[in-house]
Amino acid sequence: LRSAVSQNRRRYTKHGFDLDLTYITNRIIAMSAPCFGGHTAYRNDIHIVSRFLSLHHYGSFFVFNLCDTYISSDGVMGNYHPQMLFNQVQRIPFEDHAPPLMSELIQFCEEASNWLKAHHNNTIVVHCKGGKGRTGTMIAALLLWTGHRRCAIDAMELFTFRRT
Repeated sequence: LRSAVSQNRRRYTKHGFDLDLTYITNRIIAMSAPCFGGHTAYRNDIHIVSRFLSLHHYGSFFVFNLCDTYISSDGVMGNYHPQMLFNQVQRIPFEDHAPPLMSELIQFCEEASNWLKAHHNNTIVVHCKGGKGRTGTMIAALLLWTGHRRCAIDAMELFTFRRT
């Protein structure tokens, strides 16, 4: 069921994990939104995401949640509580199928690049609901911002190649 929901997104299936999660670079991760409750049958379980990040990136990860407000599996408005990911979460919400404001794009790029520059082991995790549209936009912008790619097409192609 998870694979069907993931559609053409690559999944992380190593070390006993099965997550809709992809390394775009060795320090930039794209994934679909983590959840809890009944939706864990077909979406990333927040507890498993937390275990994955603790195991592979303990003390060196930071999550950027791009989801706009929606009703979670327990009927609560919003998403998950940042404590579920050790309070290492920054929300920069913007609407699905819409571009971010320039201020949101700059905020993300500044915060993400500062985190990555702070220590060579630091890793960022970026997600929206499905882990492609908003996530891809922001990661492509970050690849340009940090000089990993020189043009937008190259940045978007890298994201697409690694994520699908």
